[in-house]
Amino acid sequence: MTDSVPNTNPPEDLLYDYPTEPVPPEDRRGWLSLSFVTAGLAIAMSTLYTGATLATLLTFQDAIIAIICGSLFLLVMAGVMGGIGADRGVTFSVLARHAFGRSGSKIVGLIWAITLTGWYAYQSGFFGQTISIIFPDGALTQVSVATVWGGLLMMTTAIVGFKALAVLSTIAAPIILFVCLWGAYKALVIGGFEAVSSVPAEPASIGLGITIVIGGWIVGAIMQPDVSRYVTNRRANWIACALAMVVFAIALFSGMVMVKAAGTETIMEAMVGLGLGVMPLFIVILAQWTSNDNNLYSASLGVTNICDIPKWKVAIFLGVVATLIAYFGVTGFFVPFLVFLGIFVPPIGGIIAVDYYLLGKREAYTFGPTTQYRQWNLVAIGTVVVAGLISSQIQFGVGAFNSFVLGAAIYAAAMTVFAKLNISPYVGSETLHGDG
Repeated sequence: MTDSVPNTNPPEDLLYDYPTEPVPPEDRRGWLSLSFVTAGLAIAMSTLYTGATLATLLTFQDAIIAIICGSLFLLVMAGVMGGIGADRGVTFSVLARHAFGRSGSKIVGLIWAITLTGWYAYQSGFFGQTISIIFPDGALTQVSVATVWGGLLMMTTAIVGFKALAVLSTIAAPIILFVCLWGAYKALVIGGFEAVSSVPAEPASIGLGITIVIGGWIVGAIMQPDVSRYVTNRRANWIACALAMVVFAIALFSGMVMVKAAGTETIMEAMVGLGLGVMPLFIVILAQWTSNDNNLYSASLGVTNICDIPKWKVAIFLGVVATLIAYFGVTGFFVPFLVFLGIFVPPIGGIIAVDYYLLGKREAYTFGPTTQYRQWNLVAIGTVVVAGLISSQIQFGVGAFNSFVLGAAIYAAAMTVFAKLNISPYVGSETLHGDG
């Protein structure tokens, strides 16, 4: 179902990663490889912290329900979005060329790049802080030093591309899973079921718990096309996402029971209190690496949709910039901006999903040398702005989920009205796929 484009600019080495054209059939992989990559993408230190948050807010039973329901929702989201990538073999930003127009998709790539580069910087700083907590007295484990070597380390796999992501995740995912299971086992043995099932003084609702779980990875689920483009078909993507969400749920459960058993408020304190030795170090390095390199990977793919620069060069530049931002500790100043900007990404996913699945345009989603795009889809651009602004004012639920649903609904309604009025939402001249 892909429209492969011959590589007219052959790779000098393993760094070529089909940034703007479909991944050819000979380079597609099965569900197992994507399972490791998606699991690595979904599990970061923040996943364990999310589990710890559930421990302090919910009863044991309600936390289990929240984990299951939230993970199932994320499975559907990643399956739907990733299915488009598997069908067409192109990235999230390139998919946007049909729904948004060629120039419109450049705005999509810019928003994507800024948001994910910012979060890469934030996570690099968080990495340095966590390493310093585990080993407070080491020369290489001071916050600023660990931030730098962590940021540079995590960018290496993003530079190489999917092949490196797959190798790292294949090694890391089983280790992360083992450490999570071992931590949960120790929590149950040391604390016992009575400690694990302790009830918070004022338990929160299951709905809030589900919201917290969904919020932990919804943007990752929407960016699934960036990695699912490497699998053979939609079925393989669904299998991979299902297995990844099982691992994601186990990590949440582990974080929750470890905090409950240790009677602490943070996951790091719980790991130390349960006597896990050096295992927290493996979790910090591997879980953060396999998740954060995907931020930089997708950010660089967003930039390549804007300008014709090799993806690996973009990854180096963005990685160094993000690491410097983290080193100087200024990330916190623009985190609110990143959160705000983040609500404009999910409507893009909702629009692409509606455009592909519901408006009968699936067969038009080709990306060959003769594929033509208009410059702008005014309805799509307007929908992102409206859905994002409305979602920023909504005080309940998950902002990313709210904006995704609003984006999908507004776009479907507006495009239907335009079609009935026989008005085209597209403006600007036509351009070929390979043209800038």
